[in-house]
Amino acid sequence: MDNRVVTFYAKELPNVEKVLLNQKKVFNHFGLDIEQIEFTDTLRHPHSEAMTYYLTKLKHWETVSIFDVDCVATSTDTISDAIEKIKDGKTIYGNAQATNGQTPFAAPNFLNLSYDVWRKTVEIWEKNLDLKRDIFRYQEYTKDDQTLIADVAEIFNIEHRKVGTNIKLSYPVKNELEPVWEYPGNDDFPRFQWGNGTWFDSHTFHGTEIRYEHKQQVFFDVCKKIIS
Repeated sequence: MDNRVVTFYAKELPNVEKVLLNQKKVFNHFGLDIEQIEFTDTLRHPHSEAMTYYLTKLKHWETVSIFDVDCVATSTDTISDAIEKIKDGKTIYGNAQATNGQTPFAAPNFLNLSYDVWRKTVEIWEKNLDLKRDIFRYQEYTKDDQTLIADVAEIFNIEHRKVGTNIKLSYPVKNELEPVWEYPGNDDFPRFQWGNGTWFDSHTFHGTEIRYEHKQQVFFDVCKKIIS
């Protein structure tokens, strides 16, 4: 199966070369490869636009695994397990995140989808011209007469839920430091906490908020621990 593994980063990121090197070393430690793509200077919303542009232009692929630059695999099986979950062509799989207590979604720190799901995405956006053309955009949306904020890739999840796409979530199993955010849980989704270095049951580790230099050390420490 032709699976692409990719991350996107800003050249202005503090210690960017060190971050990229650590991510690459961890992937190589598990016999995995990852394509690291720099945001272009022309993007107004770099993270979401880079994802949209990449998938729009990508040729000859079956599945894709998207990582944040501060997210790494923690097993030789990370990618193969993800592919197994999405190979039906009807499933999106990723690490759970929730914005201000809203419905959890598969976040772009580790997001996996098939070409069939991407083709369905394009159809959804072609039929609804009210949606921003940048598919993964951080943006406002209206629900039950309330204006809410949707994080990167959240609208992508919301629109797919509407058409019956299966959204399969991976949940945190532990944090390196005191977590930053918490989802309280309900009948449909479990309670979970994340931030400040989170290990997920998808066999991934996400440092979180790598754009802040004081948040980077936990990522470097865990990468070192993994490869040592």
